[in-house]
Amino acid sequence: MFNLLSGRKSAFTLIELLVVIAIIAILAAILFPVFARARENARRTSCLSNLKQVGLGIMQYTQDYDETMVVIFGDTTNYPTQVFPYWIELIQPYVKSRQLFTCPSVTSPNARYYQSSNGVAKSYYANASRTWNNTYNDAVNFGAASMTDRPISDQPVKLASFGSPSQTWVVTEKSDDGGNEPYIPYLNSLDLPSNKLTNHLGSSNWLFADGHVKALKPLATVTPYNMWINNNPNGVAAPAGLQAKIAAQQALMN
Repeated sequence: MFNLLSGRKSAFTLIELLVVIAIIAILAAILFPVFARARENARRTSCLSNLKQVGLGIMQYTQDYDETMVVIFGDTTNYPTQVFPYWIELIQPYVKSRQLFTCPSVTSPNARYYQSSNGVAKSYYANASRTWNNTYNDAVNFGAASMTDRPISDQPVKLASFGSPSQTWVVTEKSDDGGNEPYIPYLNSLDLPSNKLTNHLGSSNWLFADGHVKALKPLATVTPYNMWINNNPNGVAAPAGLQAKIAAQQALMN
């Protein structure tokens, strides 16, 4: 403050300093969450761009292989003479950059540690629930039956089999703690929050069969429209029991 008698500035009192510190602390408490949210929104946008590029790679692959989707992964146990890599290994040459297969919000080294044979991180999930091709032991019926030792020739999924491409997701995000499989076998196997799909402010980015990308919460993918199956032209929702399971577990993560 200014001293009228001496004409000189005096030092701040302790109370004034404490008031200033308190104001700074209050402003920081208000602004830091805003900055954190803005930073996460930027990461979500970057992740959306990643998935968009992955989607373009998938479309290029299908054009090269007679409108057929790429396999999820190969089975060298039942078919030892044939080697089939993970889907990310087949798509990566079309996408070029390996960085596009890692969500910017992933901070755990586990998600980057689990890599395919050509060094591509397994940071994104593919949808194996009657959407993508697999070669053994993964569900082809919604939350129920599975394929076991089926001939590979029986299993290619054609783009024409998608009843509503704009309502069928093909790739989404994995939880931050990673994992060693870049796919979800079927909806009933989704175990939230251990398999949580909420990397961005309570939501996750989803790439759809028509190439568009959208941020959604997991529950929005099962009701009012089941987006996990490739032939759902009438817009049927997932069974009520699975909706309740995902709703309850999603609530724990918000």
